[in-house]
Amino acid sequence: MLRPGDRFVDIGANIGMITLTAARCVGSVGRVDSFEPNPNCVAALNHHLTINNIRHVRVYPVALAESAGRMRLNLTSNHTGTATLAVVEGAVESFEVDVCVGDEMLIDDVPIRAIKIDVEGFEMQVLRGLERVLSQQRPMLITEFIEVSGIRQSIQANIDRIIAQSPPEKQAELKTVFDMQGIMQELMPIYDKYYS
Repeated sequence: MLRPGDRFVDIGANIGMITLTAARCVGSVGRVDSFEPNPNCVAALNHHLTINNIRHVRVYPVALAESAGRMRLNLTSNHTGTATLAVVEGAVESFEVDVCVGDEMLIDDVPIRAIKIDVEGFEMQVLRGLERVLSQQRPMLITEFIEVSGIRQSIQANIDRIIAQSPPEKQAELKTVFDMQGIMQELMPIYDKYYS
């Protein structure tokens, strides 16, 4: 899916598993834009980029949504992958974070090949903030669907609309999620250090 020279956007980058994988795929001639509002994850992500000598990743320590401002990022467990801007009961930790609009952050002329969204139930708000990017550039979209307040159907409807508006030859590719098993095995020591 990703080739040398491509641009990839990682929204909800966490400690950088997908960012590192994408950085390897696009190579130093490509680019990765990573968005992660959790300050602990941003520190780990920057550390992983440093120890892997990766310089073609731009890290933005912000969340994305349909409007800019500040919001509370809630961790629903001690696992950093459970952080969400969605309203949840019983957060074990929370942070006040900056929130930006994706369309305002991704304004340069470098085309985006693919966008990954993993934001634990806040997907619809992120997608609404990416309307211009999605409609003009039509990148591949990889997203997790978390059922919060019945938004799964709304997200799927938007994705189906984007796919339907894409050129026929690109539609199959848009529906496919790439297999990263080989690359992920090389990154497992990093994963194990933070998630074991």
